[in-house]
Amino acid sequence: MSNTEEPTVEAGQVEEEEEWVPDYDFCYKTIITGDPSTGKSQISARWSRDEFSEDYTTTVGVEFATKKSEIDSKVISQQLWDTSPHMIGEEGIPVPLIHRYCFNVFGAFLVYDITKPDTFKNIPERLDVLRTKGDIHPKTKIIIMGNKSDLKKDGGDQVDTAEAKAYADENGFFFAEVSALDGSGIQDAFKTMVQAIWDEPEFDGSKSKTYELRDEIESQWP
Repeated sequence: MSNTEEPTVEAGQVEEEEEWVPDYDFCYKTIITGDPSTGKSQISARWSRDEFSEDYTTTVGVEFATKKSEIDSKVISQQLWDTSPHMIGEEGIPVPLIHRYCFNVFGAFLVYDITKPDTFKNIPERLDVLRTKGDIHPKTKIIIMGNKSDLKKDGGDQVDTAEAKAYADENGFFFAEVSALDGSGIQDAFKTMVQAIWDEPEFDGSKSKTYELRDEIESQWP
């Protein structure tokens, strides 16, 4: 056989499929939700690829992003599921669909637009949907995330930082103000999420499960 010839498979032989081996130790599924135009997809792009685009349109269905980090010499693969804003928080969406989206979730980012107070007022309703229809674990880590901090100004019609942080503190959530435009605060918020999941004793058994993202998609979205 010459050096350029490919090996052949004889009749009756079956090539063994190479077993997939994950390049991480733990996999954490997190979700991001909030009102339309709060910048969820831009946050995802800034976190995972350090990109920003003004051309993003409202998400239809579900989009995914992944990024790896390291804690205590262990590699963590964090998945971020970015859903259509109409899936979480609106009437008429089948409960099984919401439950599938929230299946095996360790953390949730609830996003509002700092310049639009109504998007903050809707946060409790979206959280209630995650808990009642999504049936998320009671220890699921929550970050209340105010986006567009680059547009903050003194006075005017905007979400008060102290009020938003007080809401987070009262409910035992984390709080962050970020800017998808300039990237400020985003990486720190996601590091906070991963560390919080890592530190949660009730997740010790389940968080060790590793799987391919495609397997999760195929099993939850037939």
